[in-house]
Amino acid sequence: EAEARDAAEQVRRYFTVALPLHALDEDESIAPRLLGRDPEVDAALRAMTRDHEEHLHLLDHLATLLGAIIDRPASLAARAPDLLAAVTCLEGHFEIHLAREESAIFPAIRRLLDEDTRAALVRELRARRVQK
Repeated sequence: EAEARDAAEQVRRYFTVALPLHALDEDESIAPRLLGRDPEVDAALRAMTRDHEEHLHLLDHLATLLGAIIDRPASLAARAPDLLAAVTCLEGHFEIHLAREESAIFPAIRRLLDEDTRAALVRELRARRVQK
């Protein structure tokens, strides 16, 4: 039970702390620097923002399931089907999202932003993590 609780806590922390920081990085640091420079990148940025909005409900549901396991680790077996369904759904969403980042967003950062802007971007992302 302790192992189940610890694992659930670590996974919940990732999805409630680390992943939201990643979304903030994209929405507040990357998108404003890229927006308006290339129509295809703009479309990818709009899709990225929609993804973040769609993920909120799914992530809340997963966090609730993980919270229940943290509170009652013995319930893991009973909650496993719901947990698997939530994770499978998120996996499908994230595959599309990450593919878009790799094919459009990250190359655009390298192609459209100069070295000083990229350095400022990295400092901003790091500062966001120090604050949390």
